[in-house]
Amino acid sequence: MENLSEFAQSVLACPRTKGPLQRRGGDFIGPGGTIYRGGDFRIVLEGSWQGSQRAYEHCLLRQLNKWNADPAQLEAMDHETDDVYAQIDLSGAMLDVGGWPGVIVQQAAVDPMRYVCVDAVTLCWHDIQPRFPQVATHYVRLLPLTRLCGLAEHLPMKADVFDVVHMRSCIDHFADPDVALQEAHRVLKPEGRLVVGVSLVGAYKRWPLRGVARLKRAIKQIAPVYAVVHRFAFWDHHVFHPTYDRLAGMIRKAGFSITQEVWQAAYHNVIYVVARKNLG
Repeated sequence: MENLSEFAQSVLACPRTKGPLQRRGGDFIGPGGTIYRGGDFRIVLEGSWQGSQRAYEHCLLRQLNKWNADPAQLEAMDHETDDVYAQIDLSGAMLDVGGWPGVIVQQAAVDPMRYVCVDAVTLCWHDIQPRFPQVATHYVRLLPLTRLCGLAEHLPMKADVFDVVHMRSCIDHFADPDVALQEAHRVLKPEGRLVVGVSLVGAYKRWPLRGVARLKRAIKQIAPVYAVVHRFAFWDHHVFHPTYDRLAGMIRKAGFSITQEVWQAAYHNVIYVVARKNLG
């Protein structure tokens, strides 16, 4: 837990019961007596997610090493989504699910005082500073932000408190994306907005594919073996790979109406779907 803002304190709730939390030093205590030490609100999940989380954190550490060696990559990333967020309304109170370390705040018009990030990644700012000083220097402008350790399927948040729930490059990492979308629906205000950014299977239309990309596309055509081959051949840390139809169906099933679709110019298969919470 880092930099718990006044707004974040007002919307926190027990991830299990959704009841009020009591604070004791750096810990939080739920209504049933469960202690969330250091503000770690994760609930242990079994199954494929465990291996995927370990693989993801391993890949993240490798990426941090690359960024630390060449911080110019970070500057380029800051503007990679300019075309996307110029078209999407992110005003109001935002819950950024899987948004570590909070770069959306500098990439788009987000109010930092009404911003909360919930991510399963255990790395905190105090880990980043000594291990990756160039990365820390680049992102120091993001401080102070509220970043909590938690899971999308068990959000430590009250109901009906956010204007926007933002999920970028993370829904395909969730242990149960349907439950995560239901949680997003719960914490959004009436007619609140959901933003899901993700790469899609079968959406290769933007530029010619060569080399490994061609091989990966060929493998994708053999759906029954794709997940197994991709996991071992390409160090896959995703839990599932959505098609457009599956993604849209999941969002609608969770109680949302899709209102906007934005394809990211920098990639050939990344879509941002904006949906409004249905009433009733």
